[in-house]
Amino acid sequence: MQSWYLLYCKRGQLQRAQEHLERQAVNCLAPMITLEKIVRGKRTAVSEPLFPNYLFVEFDPEVIHTTTINATRGVSHFVRFGASPSDSPIGGDSSAIGI
Repeated sequence: MQSWYLLYCKRGQLQRAQEHLERQAVNCLAPMITLEKIVRGKRTAVSEPLFPNYLFVEFDPEVIHTTTINATRGVSHFVRFGASPSDSPIGGDSSAIGI
């Protein structure tokens, strides 16, 4: 059964991790936020990650093992509470996050 998990990515490699995971048929979600910042004296819209270095992934651990995900380029580790990776509160309802 597919569930959502939370990964911590290596610094500056969120995009790389997302690309490599999507090649492995893993659904990825990195919420972005658009902010107005002053760059060189002008206001510009900048898109930044809402949770820097964190990536939500949806996969079935019986099909794709967690060590495969953990060994992907750009991935540091799973967010865990205890010995096993914890499911995120998103659950199986992808509509709750706007996918």
